[in-house]
Amino acid sequence: MNADIKRIIDKRREYIDKYYDLPPEERRKAEAMLERLERLGRRCHTEAEFRKKFNTLTMNQDYNSMLLEFALYVKPEVNTQE
Repeated sequence: MNADIKRIIDKRREYIDKYYDLPPEERRKAEAMLERLERLGRRCHTEAEFRKKFNTLTMNQDYNSMLLEFALYVKPEVNTQE
């Protein structure tokens, strides 16, 4: 996988880990979504191609909807000034 694409996916994983305290079932949803991102990333040759496909597929909507569902699990004291 392209290093820039891997960095994007890793940042999304870090975001979820940093801001959400997910119960096991929700963690599985997050991992399934990240696996979808990785599959897409392996098919793309450039970051631009990855971003374009991510934004034109329903994956972007699915990812954002997932984060909305996770609002119940936001960690209470996360420093957002970093």
